[in-house]
Amino acid sequence: MKVKAILILLLFLKLEMVSSQAPKDKYAFLLKAGNKEFASFHYKYALTFYQEYYKKNSHSFETLQLIGDCYYKMLNYDDALQIYTSLPVKSTPVLEKIAELYAWKQDYNEAKNAYYRLNSRTKSDARSSYYLERISGFDKINDFYKDSLDWKVKFLNINSAANEQSPLFFQNGLLFVSNRNTGNFQPNSYGWNGENKDHIYFLKDRSTLFEINPNSIKKVLEEKIEFLIDRTPATSNDNNTLTKKRVKYKKEYEVNSVPLFEEGLKLMANVGPLSMTGDGNVIYFTRNRSDKVNGVNLLEVCKIEKTSNKWGNVIVLSLNVPTASSFHPFINSSGTTLYFASDREGGFGGTDIYKVEKLNDTSWSNPENLGSSVNSQGNELFPSENNNELFFSSNGWGGLGGLDLFQISEQHSEKPVNLGYPINSSSDDFGFVSTLEGKEGFFSSNRYGNDDLFGYRFEKYFSSINGTIIDAKTKNIKK
Repeated sequence: MKVKAILILLLFLKLEMVSSQAPKDKYAFLLKAGNKEFASFHYKYALTFYQEYYKKNSHSFETLQLIGDCYYKMLNYDDALQIYTSLPVKSTPVLEKIAELYAWKQDYNEAKNAYYRLNSRTKSDARSSYYLERISGFDKINDFYKDSLDWKVKFLNINSAANEQSPLFFQNGLLFVSNRNTGNFQPNSYGWNGENKDHIYFLKDRSTLFEINPNSIKKVLEEKIEFLIDRTPATSNDNNTLTKKRVKYKKEYEVNSVPLFEEGLKLMANVGPLSMTGDGNVIYFTRNRSDKVNGVNLLEVCKIEKTSNKWGNVIVLSLNVPTASSFHPFINSSGTTLYFASDREGGFGGTDIYKVEKLNDTSWSNPENLGSSVNSQGNELFPSENNNELFFSSNGWGGLGGLDLFQISEQHSEKPVNLGYPINSSSDDFGFVSTLEGKEGFFSSNRYGNDDLFGYRFEKYFSSINGTIIDAKTKNIKK
């Protein structure tokens, strides 16, 4: 009887514990699906799952932040800022994003206020230096407009409603990367933002480039992807999956006719920013690795060589490391030094710029970090070199907001110089290339929403003033 009483008591206690627990979240599968898509960089798809989950759990501020993160990754900055500022508790990473989003809106006072709040939180001298550098840049924002008349910037006619970026001189033409869709729906859409994958395009004659109005390019009505909760009757193998339907929309613009560089280079994977030797026989480029590290496909730098008019196999360079991404390669004019960006351990901040020297046809020197005169606590990306000058993009040095373009001599003896407006904007500006004398060139920017290509010409602006100088006291004409 005593044993029976103990068993009954234990049963009552177990029932009490079960009844006191929170009810099972029957919509948890939505959150799980969103997390899976987010971990795979499929932000477009993750967003829909998170939004559906948040409708059922509006108290979940963690989910609300994830919605903001999706908008931020997809460059929907207005929506991201609205979400982030509505969070009752703002983590340091969120507040850093809020600061840069205010800068993107050119609300530099609010951007500085956010960085001041961050600086009061930090106990890291390095991080404090980064925050103060950004504040200093916003304090002297007018300095970045001083020589704006020296630059003539043009929005190019080869842009489309898709993304174009990372221009590169080749022969008499221009190479660039784009995810434009030259037909109807393509099944290999890129889950980051629901758009197509990047490929290499080649405009054979740069003289055909001219300026157009950005508003003349009608935006593509993207294919609408709807996720609906499965309402079918429950079955023994029911897994609460979502039904998915695609609604195709007719394109409302005509893509400027620029062909692929070579059909053999139309790879299924994203082909990112690239560089090429002068003879056009070796291409260095970025691609996603086939294996995953902690569920993520990292980036790697590869090369492909052309022999007998045929492209060989892709070769992964030795500069890559297994635990971090390497990307944005740029080979110098002599083909002896390769610059690239990486988020590997031992750097100064998020991503740093490195270089390797070519030892022979198959090997390179150990990667060398370009040091604190180039790399900051922020991100340094998209290196290029011209006439012993290094150009790169950074959101760690003082600037107008987002990624700005900077210039520094190869000796790296001083702080980098911000190229100023109109090359730079409060959005992301990157992928800069110039002619040998530096008087003209190209770059990328998302200042109009998408990544677009811009051309520039540089010429010192002078104005003459004719008049007579009169002494203020004597009123006599000075000679």
